[in-house]
Amino acid sequence: MNPKEILTPPTGSIVINESDKAKRKVLKISDVVCGSYNAWDTVQKDPLKRDTYGIYGASMMEPIELSIRNLLNINHGYVSFVKKYGNGRYLIDFKLLEKLVEQEIVSIEDAQKVIDAWLDEHKYLSENEDIAAVGLDVVPVDVKGSLDVMSFKKSLETDIQIGLLQSPLSMGDTKGSTYAAGYVSEEDRMVVLERLQHIVRNIANSAINIRLRLMNKTEDSVWIEFEELSRTQLESRDVIEWYNSGVLTKEQLLQWGGFPVEGE
Repeated sequence: MNPKEILTPPTGSIVINESDKAKRKVLKISDVVCGSYNAWDTVQKDPLKRDTYGIYGASMMEPIELSIRNLLNINHGYVSFVKKYGNGRYLIDFKLLEKLVEQEIVSIEDAQKVIDAWLDEHKYLSENEDIAAVGLDVVPVDVKGSLDVMSFKKSLETDIQIGLLQSPLSMGDTKGSTYAAGYVSEEDRMVVLERLQHIVRNIANSAINIRLRLMNKTEDSVWIEFEELSRTQLESRDVIEWYNSGVLTKEQLLQWGGFPVEGE
């Protein structure tokens, strides 16, 4: 790909309805807040199918979209499999027909036609439906050694959890996890979430500053702050104990509980 054909920053202007000359509108870049996530992640197409790099943000769903589709396919396929076959598929041995072929009473070709016709008639067996026939030996096929559907399903679920900035522990899978391991796992996840929070905060504050400038107000006089994600969730008994021991004042105790403090 020729690098000259890729649109890259710095951006000179913002064009709205670029493909429609009658409705086209050009805005100065200084009058626009443009926020993006993972803008330098991949080469992306703009609305006019032009290659861009570093301009548009990449969706967090794109890397895990295939995993989600595969998981849905597995869930649907496995349910259909169990609905039709129960715990496994059947090995249907036509014993009587086999003896007739051995005695040359029926040719192999005619025997195959009988088998095909029987299978075509019974291919839509419902769940818990019995097979009743003469000269047949029906045995469930042992599924050992075949594809482990549950392991693959678990792998897809893990990929989706990681793509959504979650961990197996935070999604309820606590089996085999110690408190220390869980804390480290959640701590790493919080670092990524706080980075996203920082990006959103900067975009929001940039928009607020433009609004303040249009109102002839001082920039950064109003801003947005997010609560710390990794803040420990305190229980009431812990806070009351700190108040009784003099660590917290009465005003701080009331603020923690969400009660109005005199003078506010």
